Amino acid sequence: KTNGKWNEYIGICVKIDVENKCITFSTHGDYMIRVTDSSCYAIGDEVFVDNGELKILTGATAITSKIRRTTVGIITGIINDTTLSVFKS
Repeated sequence: KTNGKWNEYIGICVKIDVENKCITFSTHGDYMIRVTDSSCYAIGDEVFVDNGELKILTGATAITSKIRRTTVGIITGIINDTTLSVFKS
């Protein structure tokens, strides 16, 4: 979900089963995330969602409940100009 309140973020949806009205969320392993410009990120960056935008956690970032709940994972690869591989935290 890329919009809504920060406390509504529950993870990365990887499958929608319309017939059974089910959503599957990523639980482990790498998955792909589309971004506007992958050159803004580096392998090893830990990223979180803030107001619909993927941002990098730095060593100086205070870990709040919001940050903890919206953390996506660690970048494990830069696939192309608009795609990142991320390992779920």
